[in-house]
Amino acid sequence: MQKSLKWFAGRFDFSIAGKWLFLGVLVDLVIGVGAIALQFGLQAIRELTLGALVGLDLGGPGGEPPELGLWLHSFVPYLVVLVPALGGLVAGGRGA
Repeated sequence: MQKSLKWFAGRFDFSIAGKWLFLGVLVDLVIGVGAIALQFGLQAIRELTLGALVGLDLGGPGGEPPELGLWLHSFVPYLVVLVPALGGLVAGGRGA
């Protein structure tokens, strides 16, 4: 067993492994921050469109309050159809 470990240690370059470990951790941190930013952006868009424009309170998971707390007016039923349709037009959804 000791002989095989010495053989492995002699052929394995630990400085290259350390560099790749550092780069892997760096990439994971950037991806994690990007995922958090994406989640917050999606929540903000949901609150701006459905909360502030439509006045629809969907509630949060476990009864949590909304993150931004933007409520401009009371609920307007026809905007539930109009705001998502306008969002689809702005996004430019074309059929394939």
